[in-house]
Amino acid sequence: STAERLASAQDPCVQHFKTGRKNFVLDTEESIEDGAVFLANPSVAHTDEDPKCNLALIEDGHETGSNNSCFLFNCLYKQKYVCRFIQKRG
Repeated sequence: STAERLASAQDPCVQHFKTGRKNFVLDTEESIEDGAVFLANPSVAHTDEDPKCNLALIEDGHETGSNNSCFLFNCLYKQKYVCRFIQKRG
């Protein structure tokens, strides 16, 4: 899987996160409406840590031939985890 490939490479962007459930993706619109904050879109090789980041979404560019993309989010709003996930095949 993508997460396993990235984690096996000891990628700095993903090494501090747990792998999510297969075939689920972040519902960004709903999550942001509920108070989640998009923090950054660093390269996957980015080494700076953001203490507010508690969700890293890795988009696999393997199928499109592009590089992997990393999207960092803060999913805590008023001490509540507000990020939502939806099923999406692949």
